[in-house]
Amino acid sequence: MGYDHTTVARAELLGAELLESQTKAINRMDADELAEAKDNLSMVDGMYTLNSVALFVGELRKVDRNLQFAPSAVSRFRDSKLRAVAGLYVYYKGDRYAMAEIKYGQVGITKTENDRFAVFSRKVCNEKFSSSRDQYYMAASVDLSKAVKNFKRYAIPYAPYEIAQMSLTRAASASYAAKVRPQRAMRDLTRELFEESSFWADTLRLYDSGHRFSSPKVNELFQKMSEAKREGMERSGRAVHMCAVEARDDGRFSLTKVLDMDDNTPYKSLPATSPHVVTQEQLPEAMQHKLALLSMVDDGAYVDEVGIRVNDWMYWIHIDGNEFTA
Repeated sequence: MGYDHTTVARAELLGAELLESQTKAINRMDADELAEAKDNLSMVDGMYTLNSVALFVGELRKVDRNLQFAPSAVSRFRDSKLRAVAGLYVYYKGDRYAMAEIKYGQVGITKTENDRFAVFSRKVCNEKFSSSRDQYYMAASVDLSKAVKNFKRYAIPYAPYEIAQMSLTRAASASYAAKVRPQRAMRDLTRELFEESSFWADTLRLYDSGHRFSSPKVNELFQKMSEAKREGMERSGRAVHMCAVEARDDGRFSLTKVLDMDDNTPYKSLPATSPHVVTQEQLPEAMQHKLALLSMVDDGAYVDEVGIRVNDWMYWIHIDGNEFTA
């Protein structure tokens, strides 16, 4: 199991659901149960939270007041139906993905270890654990100050090229499917043509007399085969370039280009590149037109020669040398 790249939208949705759940649980408590919860739990952004996790949050906010938090894990408080926050996703306002997750407790793989403050991040490679375990992406310490240092080291916002990597397979697969569609169409049409009973009789008459095919169906199939073959030859000799376009909350766009896409592209890792951010006015006119077209289709829809809309803020657009010079 690889690292769980959690979107901020999903994290905030989980937070809203937990807040609603906590409110219902609190309303069902009697005075003594409520007093016990308030004495043994802390409040973080309006949510009942385990004290040690809240302590971790307090120290992190001393370092950076702009940090945002949303629940990632819960723990049932005593015998009540109240679920307290036991882990938190951390991000900045405007981020697409949570840059880290923090927890406190027995975060390893044994139940005999001491409770520790843990930071989970895609930037951590903890070789003490298998890469298939969550702990491979964990840096943990019993010392809170060291845990804060771990956070500052590993909690890094996602770069545009990392965000583009998330949907690279989707874009490359859609592009490749479009590229081979004519060849597949030709194969299917050839099979259909050979199953047409009049084909062989017409072919024999053609051989004997030199006349055209008399069957409209056969003529139609040959016409489609000719068009598919021509289109296939054109596409097979044409390089496929695409650009990942992330529509940012500030109205600008992060661009990540991928050149010479082929059927191996989905299995490649994008190189780390410096963010290339432009305003809408700085986008080439052709790219603006394609973005407008993709904004009108459903998520996951691929438009031939235009690109694919991944969601309402991520698009992959077909480009050429004249359209994109960054």
